Amino acid sequence: MAIIMLISKFAQNLAQDVLSASASTHMEYPESLQKTNDWAGGAMSQKGKAYSVYECPNEALSECLIFLAKRYSKIAAAVPGYKYKIELLMTREDAAKMLM
Repeated sequence: MAIIMLISKFAQNLAQDVLSASASTHMEYPESLQKTNDWAGGAMSQKGKAYSVYECPNEALSECLIFLAKRYSKIAAAVPGYKYKIELLMTREDAAKMLM
């Protein structure tokens, strides 16, 4: 199982624009992609951040990454200054296997 974290960054005053763009960017999620968590926060620097965590089977990783890149690129095109980064994560068990 692949774990994907998507980190979004934007000016806090654009939070409503980000939510609106996200809602209007309706794309059917691939069956293999499951969103497991969402977190959002702000900092004293007036920067907002959102973290979304997804899971998908390893054999569907390419399809899921392409979908996420397309979806979040549409949001970035709609909201000036919105940036995102996709990271692949691993469980402690998987990380331990790499150390052995």
